[in-house]
Amino acid sequence: MRAVERIIDQLGVKDGAAFTVGVAIVSYMLSVRGEEHWFMASRYAGRPVKDSLVTFIQESPSLLRFRQSRLKRIKKYSKTFLPRFPERFDYYIDDLGLFWRDLAAAMEGDASAKTVVFAVKMFYYALIASGLKPLLPREAPIPVDYRVCLMTLASGLVSSETSDLKENARLLRIKHTSLVKHSWNLVSSLSGLPPLRLDSTLWLVGGAVEKKWPLKDKTVKEVESMLGDSLGPDEKMLLHELLWKLE
Repeated sequence: MRAVERIIDQLGVKDGAAFTVGVAIVSYMLSVRGEEHWFMASRYAGRPVKDSLVTFIQESPSLLRFRQSRLKRIKKYSKTFLPRFPERFDYYIDDLGLFWRDLAAAMEGDASAKTVVFAVKMFYYALIASGLKPLLPREAPIPVDYRVCLMTLASGLVSSETSDLKENARLLRIKHTSLVKHSWNLVSSLSGLPPLRLDSTLWLVGGAVEKKWPLKDKTVKEVESMLGDSLGPDEKMLLHELLWKLE
């Protein structure tokens, strides 16, 4: 969110949101942690948006792998979605589901694909950073990445046959993304929160699990360090539920 705020400060809401979405659709199989990747991206934010995105992809150490594939994706985004984005922006503020459908159609991919739903989440962040209050579409599934898979296992929502949480998370991401989506859709239904709202918490806590596994108490302290504040009793109770399988 801090990185997105920097992007919005530099480019304004429309160009900043367009840049943020462009980064999101190429944010997969990163060579650094996600937080570092986004702060790198914020340093490349500029106009024209298309050119700054291309430069970021060509130069960023976070995107060492699959650069040509990422460049093809951003060229498609720049050709099919970016030109009409400003004129449809006000509609998207009121209906993130419309934004989601339009982006999926422009990218000619599955609407539930990880990068597409992740782009919805990051567009939401860009609007929040601009002082707006959009509503996330309830039907958009959670973006299944490594951290979400870690949390799916750490919480006990899905069980595994071995105790190697990190290896099992990699297998879950590769082979069982539909199971992960179904599991968190169930949590979403029971909690009344859209899956993309759940993702924000899971991704943050998943980063702490990644660093401190298998120690629960140290993971909790890492989350507090990330937030820069102590957790309240209810927050700690929730966190211990999410970290149920840790020692």
